[in-house]
Amino acid sequence: MFSKLMRFLKVKAGITSLEQLTVEACLQRGMKVGKSCHGLGSSTIDYAHCWLIEIGDNVTFAPQVYLLAHDASTKRYLNYTKIAKIIIKDNVFIGARALIMPGVTIGTNAIIAAGSIVTKSVRELGSKYYNRNV
Repeated sequence: MFSKLMRFLKVKAGITSLEQLTVEACLQRGMKVGKSCHGLGSSTIDYAHCWLIEIGDNVTFAPQVYLLAHDASTKRYLNYTKIAKIIIKDNVFIGARALIMPGVTIGTNAIIAAGSIVTKSVRELGSKYYNRNV
C-alpha cells in the first residue's frame, strides 16, 4: 500500500512519468529487457501478460509501439484466445505505431517500419522493411 502511494506521489510531483512506472511494473511482473533499450516508456505493453515479453539488447522503440502477448479477437466466435510469447532479439528498430502480435519473434538486426502489423516472425539480419501486415 505504501509503495502504491509513493508511486502516485512521484507521478504527481513530476519526479517520474506514468509511462516509466508502467515499464517498472511490467519488469516486476516478469518482462525481460536487455541493456540499452530506448523508447519503451512510450510504448503500450500488454500488462496482463507482460511476463511473456522478452526484449534483447540495443532495441529502439519509436513512439506508440504496441506489444500484445494475447489476442482475444477470436474469443467471441471461436471461444479461443491466442496467448503466446513475444521475443525481440538484439539490435532491432521498431517504427512508430507498429503492432507486435503474440507468437512473434523478431530476429537480430531487423527493422520494422512504422505502422506495421507483425503477425509472423521476422528473420534475423532482416533486410526487409515491412509497412503492411506481416
